Amino acid sequence: MKILHTPSDVGGQAWGLSRAERILGYYSDNVIFQAGKFLYNSDVNLHLENKTLFLQLILQVIFFLKCITKYNVFHFYFGQSLLPRNIDLPILKFFRKKIFFTFQGCDIRLHKTKLAWDNHHCIIVHTHSCNIISDHEKLKKIKFISKYSNKTFVLNPDLKLASTTSEMLPYSHIDLNIWKPIKNNKISMPKKKILTVVHAPTDREIKGTQYIIDTVKKLSENGYRIKLQLLENLTHIEMISACLKADLAIDQLLIGWYGGYAVEMMALEKPVICYLDKRLSSFVPYYNKIPIINASPKTLYSVLEDFLKNAESIHQIGIKSRKFVEKIHNPITIAQKLTNIYKDAYSKS
Repeated sequence: MKILHTPSDVGGQAWGLSRAERILGYYSDNVIFQAGKFLYNSDVNLHLENKTLFLQLILQVIFFLKCITKYNVFHFYFGQSLLPRNIDLPILKFFRKKIFFTFQGCDIRLHKTKLAWDNHHCIIVHTHSCNIISDHEKLKKIKFISKYSNKTFVLNPDLKLASTTSEMLPYSHIDLNIWKPIKNNKISMPKKKILTVVHAPTDREIKGTQYIIDTVKKLSENGYRIKLQLLENLTHIEMISACLKADLAIDQLLIGWYGGYAVEMMALEKPVICYLDKRLSSFVPYYNKIPIINASPKTLYSVLEDFLKNAESIHQIGIKSRKFVEKIHNPITIAQKLTNIYKDAYSKS
């Protein structure tokens, strides 16, 4: 098989799987059309962001024609494929190519369904980019993609509300040899001057950052030895360095599920606080094994207070977290599963 992961790479998912597939001995490339905010690696970047719309289309068509002869497995991300409006999918299907999609968020997240699901945090989410495309257009896209795809996946369980036939796929963006803990990093509050909490808000409003800032400030004013470090505008190396020095991480308090940042922190054996919506548990086979400390804006103060009083015992959560990532979020394991799915698609053709 010759596998292509393209055309975007939100969160490094495509790159992580492509590297893992190479380790497993497969021919696998990751090609992006333009660099994202966090500058994840890729084999090729077409840099379409610097081109006119007409030139973008020309380059996409040229790249598409090259791909037809070079690859036979196409794994697409964020509802996008090689040509605008996914018009390449019928052509790829005609040439008996195997097509897979991973939906990642606002590409298919429905405004109406989400508001019905939870009118607290979802209003915040949908004041942003999720509203750019209407629910009607998203449903049309899902139907069209599903018609031509061999299989579709979702990275967040709430997305199954929009694409019920998609399979839940864990984050697989981290290299466990890079994101690894420092040994003998046990928290001991009597000896430690201050507890360092880190939070990396890609979007402060969506992540509930202000709740975190206010809660840590209140704890500090009440005499607890705690400080918050916001990790913003950092390179990946700078991020790892800051995270290694932290005692605890907070992912988000509003969305209802954990993201790639939580996986990175768990891989470093750091306890993670995050809001997990229990109503999503039926979509996630490993829900009851997630070692994340669940908290909402209303409960964050008491959760952090308990952590400050029982830091050494809760450190065990960090150890469990690393083991959880090694089992659930290991790119090699996930790549093995995917390549078997790719092969199965061929056996049925």
